[in-house]
Amino acid sequence: MVSVAFVGNNMVFTLDDATTVTLTDAKIDLKGDTGLTGAKITSAAFSGNNLVFTLDDASTVTVTNAKLDLKGDTGTTGPIGLIWEDAYSGATTYAVNDAVSYLGSSYINILASTG
Repeated sequence: MVSVAFVGNNMVFTLDDATTVTLTDAKIDLKGDTGLTGAKITSAAFSGNNLVFTLDDASTVTVTNAKLDLKGDTGTTGPIGLIWEDAYSGATTYAVNDAVSYLGSSYINILASTG
């Protein structure tokens, strides 16, 4: 997962392959210990691998290692997809399966390297 954001009452996760997963009405349905009378979620963001919810009372709730533990249909056994890195830069370190554009063409990195 790359990011998480609220769109209305829905929580939208953007995955490495630019697809999204939506938790419909997450802002309404995710409740703290006090249920309906408790603080409500106002935002969510990744901090490292943790998912941090900020509540309307300024407190936070953290889901530790959410980025690692929340998996899509292929989970940990699925193939590694391409990671789109935008335009090529000779100063950037690329991992295997990083993809870039350069002079109108697309390239896929097959060996971890810089430049």
